[in-house]
Amino acid sequence: MNNPRTSRYIFSLILTVLLGYAVFAALGTQGGTLRFGPHSPTSRVSGAMIEKNIEGARPNLTAKNHTGPSNVSFAPGSKGLENGAANIVSSIVADYRSFDTFGEVLILFAAVTGFMLLLPDKKGKNKGVTSEAPNFVLVKAAPIVFAFAMITGIYISFNGHLTPGGGFAGGAVIATGILILVLSGNEFNSQLLSLTETIAGMLFLAVGAAGLVLKGNFLQNVIPTGVLGYIFSSGIVLALNLIIGLKVGAELGSLILAGGKKEI
Repeated sequence: MNNPRTSRYIFSLILTVLLGYAVFAALGTQGGTLRFGPHSPTSRVSGAMIEKNIEGARPNLTAKNHTGPSNVSFAPGSKGLENGAANIVSSIVADYRSFDTFGEVLILFAAVTGFMLLLPDKKGKNKGVTSEAPNFVLVKAAPIVFAFAMITGIYISFNGHLTPGGGFAGGAVIATGILILVLSGNEFNSQLLSLTETIAGMLFLAVGAAGLVLKGNFLQNVIPTGVLGYIFSSGIVLALNLIIGLKVGAELGSLILAGGKKEI
């Protein structure tokens, strides 16, 4: 137990078991179905919102009956919905529970900041996370892989309200591209990452403040939801996914660069 790594493994195992028990307990109390929010026709996270899709050939519905029976789905072309995101996870993370997501982003920022404060202050250029020289294939392929990672990360963030993905996943892909670049011995502008992180954080606060000023609630949706299944259909969900993608990518990228200054 004196080994910190062993202690983390034991703690992670105990936490996983407890969380697993909590999930199964929730399933058992809801008749085998895990519910989101209060189970009532007037709930903000209603059954109709959860089960909407963009593939079924069902009658076109509008916002006035979006709290109807849970077996009703929205057809392609539905508009004026309370939340137009086709991906329910993005609906929850970037709209209904966006304040919680803001806290998660702050936790990641605090973790990265703490890690950097604990690193020894060493001058000099970033020479990668290992003392070994990168091989020829990695050196030549890294810029290409980095470019694809940037494009893919932005795409995942941009389409997170329509398909599986979103800001956190897109940011992780962006950071992976930075990691490949660092492993190949290339330089990356740490000041650019710091500036991107700061701007993304300010934009997140700006979106939240707009909801507070215009609708009376922090991070309340102030953008029209548009047509279900289209790019501009989810209100602030699209904007927050892009902001989160940039912020998470910049924070994880800064963590990679900070670690690259120290031989591991």
